[in-house]
Amino acid sequence: MDDHRHSVVVVEDDRATREALEALLTTHGCRVIAVEDAERALDAVDRDPGCCVVLLDWHMRGLGGAGFLRRRGQTPSLADLPVVIVTGDEMTGAEVRAVGASAFLRKPMDPAILLGVVARQCRAHGDQ
Repeated sequence: MDDHRHSVVVVEDDRATREALEALLTTHGCRVIAVEDAERALDAVDRDPGCCVVLLDWHMRGLGGAGFLRRRGQTPSLADLPVVIVTGDEMTGAEVRAVGASAFLRKPMDPAILLGVVARQCRAHGDQ
């Protein structure tokens, strides 16, 4: 990764996956807040103005990924925050953009690709 310490919110309802993502990102120098649902994620990004990217599980109970993106879009301070959808589903670039996300990763993820996407999204967010 680069000299900037990326701040990542991981939103994943599967505990093992959430903990694995947190461990991987932390090991590579990221500051991580890991939560199990969209409601807690909205609170986390609202409290952390330094957050540069959200890794968002698409299928969760409660608000789910789509609900998180709707709420983020209604909150001016969060509207430009990059969100990467993490899902076992296949999604096209058009579908990702239509729901307001900046990218998607398909589970299971290659760690090197995940780290590269986080770095690119954080850099893009910092350039705004």
